Amino acid sequence: MDNYNSLNKQVPVLYPTYEEFKNLSAYIISQEQRIIQSQFGAFKIVPPFRWVPVTNCFSSIRIKSYLTQRITPSSKVNHVYQIKNIITTKRRAMFYEEFKRLAESEHHHLSDSIDDVEEYFWKSIHEQTSTMHPPIYAADINSSLFSKKETICSFSNLKSLLNYYPLDIKDRLENFVNDNNLIELSGDEKLCTAPIQHKTLLIHPNLLIQNNIDCHQIIQKQNEIVCILPRSYHFGFNCGLNIAEAINYALPSWINYGMKTKICSCVQPVVKLDMQHFTTDIVDKFEQDIGKTKLPLTNFSFSQQPTDPITHVSDLFVGKSMLH
Repeated sequence: MDNYNSLNKQVPVLYPTYEEFKNLSAYIISQEQRIIQSQFGAFKIVPPFRWVPVTNCFSSIRIKSYLTQRITPSSKVNHVYQIKNIITTKRRAMFYEEFKRLAESEHHHLSDSIDDVEEYFWKSIHEQTSTMHPPIYAADINSSLFSKKETICSFSNLKSLLNYYPLDIKDRLENFVNDNNLIELSGDEKLCTAPIQHKTLLIHPNLLIQNNIDCHQIIQKQNEIVCILPRSYHFGFNCGLNIAEAINYALPSWINYGMKTKICSCVQPVVKLDMQHFTTDIVDKFEQDIGKTKLPLTNFSFSQQPTDPITHVSDLFVGKSMLH
């Protein structure tokens, strides 16, 4: 089960020009149908070298709570695991430098002698003992690293159909967009209409492949953008100290998926989108605002399958390995 030769399909990697990158929403729209037709659930965007993001200082980041993740194997199926997130609330806010020291401490720092990070990841889960230190994860930080001075590409102002949602709902969308939906079931057994939304399930990719389920790998490096398409199940892990910013966004192609979405029935959702709001008029206004044009389908390539084992620790450069 630890052989990753089956992960030989790499997701598309896009290389937009500087002008295309300025209007990221329009660029994604111009490319997404080709990607969907290729039966991929995700793709990666490598920004042009000319773009250097304007970011806020890390020292301003305040962490009010962080997660300790406990992973336990299923008692019924091999190579299936359950993730339990334990929230630790700080009496005082933890700043970035303090969290960095904690993340890079001896208990959490990966040894440079580890040649295959992914193999180590699964081995550590399978062979974990009570003396092992669980990973820590600072989640639900309602902030952005993009500076307000950033005018080329910023997740804070990415053009999306969600921008046209009613104001009283949009005020609450910040939690919906950034919240990790960390749900824990307790008490009697329950039936849920969308159990995957609990984000507590971890499956070894080779188990999926053995059951004829396509599984692709993405290695995300600094400044690279990974776009997950609707109904694509994904999981991943960070390689050491890592800061990643994520948002949910909605393009016209998402509406049909949104209409069919099943909501977790275990708890009251933070926000339940009224899909009737996304009318043809809203879509037309969105496309007018982004100045949608028929952008050429160029700069489309597939990354090469690495011949060496997955990244050596000493070569890591703020990367994240994600399995799709």
